[in-house]
Amino acid sequence: MARPTFDRNPDRGSPANLTPEFGTFVVQTPEAVRGVRLPLRMPVETIGREGSLKLVSATVSRSHARVWTADGRVFIEDAGSANGTLVNGKLLTGQLPLVDGDRVRFGDVQVVFHVGAGSEPGPSPGDWPPEAPHPHPARTETTRYLCAAAHLDRRYREDVLDATIRQTHRAVAPCYGVDLSVVARHAVLASRRALVRDAILTTLLAAASIILVVWATSDDVGRVVQDQVWDGLATSAVGLLWVEVALAVAAWGVVAAETFVRFVTLGNHLCPNRQPDAAPVPGGVRTARLLDELARTNQGNIVVYSVYEPFVGSGIQVSSNSYPVPLIPRSGDPDTTPRQPAGFSTNEVVEALTEALHSLGLEGLRIDRRLYVDGFSVTRIPELLPDRRRRPVTSVPTQLLDLLTERPGGNVRPYLCAEVTGWQGQLVVTTFVRVVVFNGILFVETATYVLAPLRGKYLHVDAMRIRTGGERLVETARSASARFLPALLTSPARLAAAAGARRAAARNRRQFHRLLADNVIVDRGATSSIRQQASSNRFDRYFMQLDADMFASVVQEKVADTVAAFLEAHGYQTDKINLIQNHISNTVNDNSLRVGNVSGAGIAIGTGSQARAGDAGHGNR
Repeated sequence: MARPTFDRNPDRGSPANLTPEFGTFVVQTPEAVRGVRLPLRMPVETIGREGSLKLVSATVSRSHARVWTADGRVFIEDAGSANGTLVNGKLLTGQLPLVDGDRVRFGDVQVVFHVGAGSEPGPSPGDWPPEAPHPHPARTETTRYLCAAAHLDRRYREDVLDATIRQTHRAVAPCYGVDLSVVARHAVLASRRALVRDAILTTLLAAASIILVVWATSDDVGRVVQDQVWDGLATSAVGLLWVEVALAVAAWGVVAAETFVRFVTLGNHLCPNRQPDAAPVPGGVRTARLLDELARTNQGNIVVYSVYEPFVGSGIQVSSNSYPVPLIPRSGDPDTTPRQPAGFSTNEVVEALTEALHSLGLEGLRIDRRLYVDGFSVTRIPELLPDRRRRPVTSVPTQLLDLLTERPGGNVRPYLCAEVTGWQGQLVVTTFVRVVVFNGILFVETATYVLAPLRGKYLHVDAMRIRTGGERLVETARSASARFLPALLTSPARLAAAAGARRAAARNRRQFHRLLADNVIVDRGATSSIRQQASSNRFDRYFMQLDADMFASVVQEKVADTVAAFLEAHGYQTDKINLIQNHISNTVNDNSLRVGNVSGAGIAIGTGSQARAGDAGHGNR
């Protein structure tokens, strides 16, 4: 994930024109940029990606919050951000005066407020560290391919719009290795372009039909038909032919224009080595707000799922292990009094696992804690659903995660997630780890999921010859000549389908609001992932399959090693955990972990793990 950056709006003027600081924000998290000072000088500071104090982060809205002075005090209010502003862990719902030492969170950035210039030294906003090795999801090949599919595959485009733009009360499943906001942006652009094309074609078809009807019912034509005058019939046939030719030429021109614009978009932004996120952003306040929300989905720490499968969007499950470890004090010297082992909490085990997994140094490894809650339960938790008319929030404070981590059960569960993204997003292996400390028992649960590469039809953009202007013109002429007649004849049906989709979305929103008014609990969980829908059911590259084996086995082995070392350091016996660790190692070595095969017969990891061919692409549809 790209680290956030701060900057001052260049339109503010030179430093000499700035007023003295009335306050300072000092960054606390992310840890890599801890200590950065953000001076507040303008009479009203707008904080956001496009604010006077620019915070460039995928988790922050364009205009996130406002800070100003009045009556000698400093006030803050949220500016309608999708993820909210938190002060001292509480969601900000109105204007609030800030006092020295208040903790404020904008997205994934937490700061501490100090009156005046503040007392904590720190680097300047320009002294940020380099990008993390984890690939930015907007620049992965998977994002590029799915953006191209939004332009080339109408059915897939409709699936994307249904999951992101049209259903505004359901949570959106995380799309690992994919920038969901950028894919949705291209889907909106392609949908609007197709809507304009179909509207023009339908208008042309209607105009031609009216002309033909008027022609056939005119007095002159009627007398010609009645008298069967051959030259009159010939004149009528010529006129009819001219109408058909004019209609065909106009339809070809409309289809060619739409096709050329599509090829320009594909060639400029979606061909190899191009940047999908450089495409224009669609207009409209509602669309911009929804795209802002989607940009935070992958960076958030909440996943709201529907029905049974909590790890929606992660692919297919390829292994699952759970085992209790008795907390038995380690025996010492028989001649001495046994030493009482040190107690520990669940959070301490999670911290040890986090540090150990980071030490692996795997490229593309992301370690974080995520909260998993079902779509019905989220409606009962105000912190997760502050606005009942909108989607659940995408992030919660760390303090809430710490509190829930200590709970042994319940329908809201935190997991430590080790997500490895490789092959430019084509391969994602995620291991979910949960530990619970009972009285005398340490329970460990792990589950590994694999997202296989995209199906071959989504890679078609790489074979298209549309990189230069000449290639685009040639391909436009060829494609328009083959498509203009079917496009003309089916345009009314496609236009009616688009209108029907809009009406259905509006009808669903009205029904949802009626249910809210009646206090009916509805499912807010995500049902599918647009990344998983496009996944293949096999690995077509041998080394990719080997990497999936490696990522899964290395993380599982590290978890067992860390638990054993943690118990050893705290004075507990490790005999059972060592047996479990040996069993995992034997499984890895003797059974040759199979995450898939080139022929596509199936996907499985470890003893007792089975998966049917075809599950990868349709497990959560």
